[in-house]
Amino acid sequence: RLPSAADAVVSADPGDADDAEAAARIGRLRRRVRAIRTFGSTALSLAYLAAGRLDGVLQVNGLQSVDVAAGALVATLAGARVTAADGRPLLRSDALTDDAGIAAGRPAVHRLLVRR
Repeated sequence: RLPSAADAVVSADPGDADDAEAAARIGRLRRRVRAIRTFGSTALSLAYLAAGRLDGVLQVNGLQSVDVAAGALVATLAGARVTAADGRPLLRSDALTDDAGIAAGRPAVHRLLVRR
């Protein structure tokens, strides 16, 4: 059985410790999931998502494509939906992220992650 969003364990990181809006977004998310973890590596978090150790990954901003491209592919192949943190495509046509962050997870969890 896939977890509901309320049962989800999510890795969440604002990307910038001084970003009050990102911290507030993660604070709102904290009330809607079972637990939030931070591993310090979005690539590691995406690998954990693909392995079933996490239900979702959110980094609000501050990512470069080289930081997450392989992890995003592995998570996608494992069945996760992977987008930029705001729901747009993760990579532009030039394979850059525009520091957009990332949201990844099964559909119910992904919807929760991109919800503002």
